[in-house]
Amino acid sequence: MRRNILLSILGSLMIAAQAWAAVELRFDPFDGTIAPGLDGVLAIHVDEEVEIRTIEVRLTFDENILESLSGEAGELFEGAPCSLFEDFQDETIAGEWYGMCVTLGADCWVTGPGELYRWNFNALVNGISPITVLQIRLFDPAGLVIEDVTLPGTSIIVSDGTAVSDRAPGAISFTLSPNPFNPCTRLRFASMSEGPATVEAFDLTGRRLASVWQGELGPAGITVNWYGCGDDGETLPSGIYLLRLQDSSGETQTRRAVLLK
Repeated sequence: MRRNILLSILGSLMIAAQAWAAVELRFDPFDGTIAPGLDGVLAIHVDEEVEIRTIEVRLTFDENILESLSGEAGELFEGAPCSLFEDFQDETIAGEWYGMCVTLGADCWVTGPGELYRWNFNALVNGISPITVLQIRLFDPAGLVIEDVTLPGTSIIVSDGTAVSDRAPGAISFTLSPNPFNPCTRLRFASMSEGPATVEAFDLTGRRLASVWQGELGPAGITVNWYGCGDDGETLPSGIYLLRLQDSSGETQTRRAVLLK
């Protein structure tokens, strides 16, 4: 009897734990690269076995680098044997959009993993557009909000793909590893143009956070460690950061760094 009671309690705790577990969505591709003038797709995926009736998302992008074209249900919803209501709106605020998809019918919903939503865009000019999530909501089959849903931001890199070795004399190289990192990542960089150079850290809104390194740079290169700290010496929170190298010729290269704690 006591064993049955214990098993019942454990079962209830397991169900509760599943109900409280956070659902983390992801972008695909993550920090994708596309050439100017081409159309691209950024998808939202769920990798867990979770039942979903509705997805709602609102995000921002750099309208100087990307042009928003449309949004639509992902493959997971498209495969549902029921009617769908889809919505996509370019917000009145430049650089924002809102999208949603909901299954219609009391006995119809989708179950992950799979692709939930797709955003179609055009790459305008070279640059890095941060993708920042303003709102993400999932609803369960009963129409209730699923708690603790997260969707980490990403970026879209628009580049013509010219190799660094083809750019002279100001060609620069910039790598970092490990990435993601905790607590430290090693930066290695060099330039064919000898002279003063800098490495700075930015967040995905373009806000400058830290001067990571400054000094004389040349073909021999420099190796430094970055511990994910801002100019105040405090460790930054977990997230995606952009490290930009600029050499004496004015050329730059930017790399994504993911800090995980």
